[in-house]
Amino acid sequence: MTNDFNTLFRSLPKNNYYHALGLPGDFHGRLLPKSSLHFAYCSWSLHWLTEAPTTALNKGAAMYSGNRKDQVYDAYLCQFGKDLGSFLDARAQELMSGGLMTLLLPTVPSFWDPQTEYTLTSDLNLLASCLVDMAIKGIIDEAKVDTFNLPYYFATPEELKTIIDNNNNYSIERFEILKNPRMPSVNVRAAFYRVVTEKLIGDHFGSEIIDELFDIYLKKLAASSVLVNTSNDKTLVTLVVLKRKAN
Repeated sequence: MTNDFNTLFRSLPKNNYYHALGLPGDFHGRLLPKSSLHFAYCSWSLHWLTEAPTTALNKGAAMYSGNRKDQVYDAYLCQFGKDLGSFLDARAQELMSGGLMTLLLPTVPSFWDPQTEYTLTSDLNLLASCLVDMAIKGIIDEAKVDTFNLPYYFATPEELKTIIDNNNNYSIERFEILKNPRMPSVNVRAAFYRVVTEKLIGDHFGSEIIDELFDIYLKKLAASSVLVNTSNDKTLVTLVVLKRKAN
């Protein structure tokens, strides 16, 4: 999966006065000059980690479900805290005093019942089970499944707020849980997760397994009485507005 920045820049409105700039680099580090921004905005990106925790092997995409208290959960939370802290520190250098930053993140409740409810992580756990099924059939190597870890983490709002509070560069102007937009059909959901994970899976297992993997995934998704009912979706979206303290 790649980003088509040429198309992105061509689609920008031509009648407005602004400067558009594309910068190569990881947004967890500083990208722009000091005190050069009045406003920063980051949407549905901060759940991506700089790397999957190496201590979380033998779990694959099944990072956590329901009760989140286990070793894998701790490893991912630690990495998320480190990466979010780096992002906040980098933006603190770029924002002028009093500048605002808005963050929009997919989040999850601290607990949900996996027997009757689901979140984004439930879809990923289902995808992990499909990889296990393919390993049992001998289609892919079981050892590769054991070493496949997805580099993202969906925090709870409480975890998110704690990390922000521990960063002394900002005051929280607004912290709000929004209604999660629900995907209308299993076909849309399968297509969404294929777009998001196809490059990662293809790099690890080979692109030739993708069609069969998501065919299995779509069938298992459609067969789940819990996952097909969108009223069972407990995924959250958290809106945060931060103000840069005087520096």
